[in-house]
Amino acid sequence: MITEFPVAPGVIKIEVGDVVCMTPVVPQVRRAALDILQFAKTSAIGIALSIGEHPANPNVAVATAGDVDKAITGLPAGAISIVIVDPATGRLKREPNPAIDDVQMGICDAQGNVALLTPPRGIATTIQLPYFNIVDFGAVPNDSSAAAKAANSHAFALAQETMGYPVNSLGRPLFVPSGTFYLADDLHISKSLELFGTGIQGESILMFPPFKSLIIDPGNVVDPALSGADSMIRDLQIISEENWTTTDDAHFIPVNFDPDPDIFKGASKGTPGIKMRSPATIQRVYIKGFTGTGIYILGGGGVFNVNTWRIHDVYINKCGGHGIHVSGKETSDGLCTGAKMLVIGGSGINHDDSSSGNCTYVGCDAEVTKGRGYVSGGIGQMTFVGCFSEANEDSRLSGRGQGGRCGVGWRVVQVYG
Repeated sequence: MITEFPVAPGVIKIEVGDVVCMTPVVPQVRRAALDILQFAKTSAIGIALSIGEHPANPNVAVATAGDVDKAITGLPAGAISIVIVDPATGRLKREPNPAIDDVQMGICDAQGNVALLTPPRGIATTIQLPYFNIVDFGAVPNDSSAAAKAANSHAFALAQETMGYPVNSLGRPLFVPSGTFYLADDLHISKSLELFGTGIQGESILMFPPFKSLIIDPGNVVDPALSGADSMIRDLQIISEENWTTTDDAHFIPVNFDPDPDIFKGASKGTPGIKMRSPATIQRVYIKGFTGTGIYILGGGGVFNVNTWRIHDVYINKCGGHGIHVSGKETSDGLCTGAKMLVIGGSGINHDDSSSGNCTYVGCDAEVTKGRGYVSGGIGQMTFVGCFSEANEDSRLSGRGQGGRCGVGWRVVQVYG
C-alpha cells in the first residue's frame, strides 16, 4: 500500500530509499535515523518512494512492506538476514549478525525485499514452536456435536501422520490446550510422541465415548515404526462418557470380571481408560468414569512388549475395573510411583499370575476399592514400598516362581466388608 504523509519539520532531510517512521500523535513522516528511532516515540512504517519538490507539497510517498522492492532499497538478493538502519546513513542495511544495540527494522527476503518492518528494537521472525497444537489440525474444543467429535478424532490421526513414520523416529510433542475435546473413537498413539496438556488439575480434557479408550499401539512386522513405544502421556484428564460410579457400601461384583473373580484377579470386562500395548510413561494424568480398568498394561510377547513401563502421580477415580492391571508376558521392570486410586470396582493394583515380575510400586494409595488393595501373583520379585490401602478385601501378595514378594513400609487397613 502506497500512502502520502506530510514531512515532520526540523528533521533530517528524507531521500528516496530511506526507511521512514511516523509520529503517533501528529501523522508526520520523519527519516528513521538511529537517534530518532532510539529516543523518539515513533514507529517504523515503510520506505520513502518519492518526495514532493514543491514547497507547497512536501509530502512523502511511502511504501509499506509488501510494496517495497530491492530497486528502491538497494539491497541485493541473497540469504535471509536482519535488516537494520545504518547508523551512519540512516538507510537500510543488511546485517547477518547485528549487535544488540542496533536498531533492527525487519527481515529482508531472498529477493532483497523488506518482508516486514517492525517498531524500533523489534525483530520480525517466524517462530517455530517446539510442539504441535492439536487445534492446528482441526480439533474443536467444547463442542459435543457429532461433527466436532469426528473432527477431533481426525485431528489426532492427522497430527501423527504429519510427523511421518521413518523407522525408530520420535514424534514431536503434541499439545492439547484448555477445553474439552470430545472424541468419536479410540485414540491410538502410533508414534513415540509426547501428548500433553495443561496439568492433572488443568482444563485439557479428552472425553471418550462409551466403549472407547486411549491405546498405546504396538509395532507390527510390516511397519515397526507404527508404534507408540516410548511415548509419554502427561498433564491431561481422560474421562469417559460411560460415567461409571458406585457407592461406599457396595461390594465387589464378580460377573464384571473374568476369569478368577473369586480371588479378585480377573480382567475387567469393561472399557479401560488407557490400554498400554507398548512401553510408555503415563504421568500426572487424571482418569475417570470408565467401566473398566484405569490403566491396563497388557503384554504378550513379540510386538506386544511392554517391558519398562512407567506410571507416575496418576489419579484414577471411579473406574469399574481395577485401578491398574498388569497382565501377560513381557511386562517386567515396570515402575509405578505415587498412584492414587479412589472408588474402584476391582482391586487397586492387580499384577496377575500371567504377568512378568521385577516391578516396583512406591507410595501408592488405594481407597474404597471393592476388591483388594493390592494383588500380586506374577513371576519374579515384586516390590511394594510405603503403599496404603482401604479396601473391602485384604491385599494378597502370593509367592510364585523365583524371587518372591517384598513389601516395605506397608499400611493396609480393611474397613469394608
